[in-house]
Amino acid sequence: MRPLHTLRTFVAAAALTAALPATSFAATTTIDFEGTSAPCCFVDTSPLSNAYAGLGVTFSGVGGTGGSILNQSGNFGFDAHSGTDFLAFNTGVNGISGVEDITFSTLQSAVSIWAANSNGGTIALTAYDVTGAEMATATISASAAWQQLSVSGVGIASVRLTPQIGVYAVDDLSFTGAVPEPEAYAMVFGGLAVLGLALRRRKTA
Repeated sequence: MRPLHTLRTFVAAAALTAALPATSFAATTTIDFEGTSAPCCFVDTSPLSNAYAGLGVTFSGVGGTGGSILNQSGNFGFDAHSGTDFLAFNTGVNGISGVEDITFSTLQSAVSIWAANSNGGTIALTAYDVTGAEMATATISASAAWQQLSVSGVGIASVRLTPQIGVYAVDDLSFTGAVPEPEAYAMVFGGLAVLGLALRRRKTA
């Protein structure tokens, strides 16, 4: 009977472990906007939307079309943060909105992105939860030198980029999957403890 009891305990433990969210390992993904043979001008490209949906991210402009992936040779006044391409915005071209929403298919615990703007002004990165409530905001005084914007919190569903001046670029978006709250682990380990106690009682019966 002992092997059967052990097997039952193992199966139950595996089921409890599987109950943990799939994001429990908190993997970090980085999108560098490379590999698309990007042109240098907005008229030769289209707004970024679902190109990275396979990585769990979608992009959309707010109040107009969103940003486009461009090559650094488009005379923005700075090179890409990495590689040769970046996600660029210019509100003076074809109704492009400088405000961009980045939405995640699974909840995140941290999001960062590098930003630059040779015309000055500020750029803000704001995080929202699934209800649309604001969670955190980071703001920089933009310049031609790349600066990193970072936000963190439990359960980030989307972030929004908001510039003061609508000519800017962003690069190297990184996001980290949400980690289960301590209560989730407590539930699993509590269940394992109950299973162990039940097994000991059967052995002594």
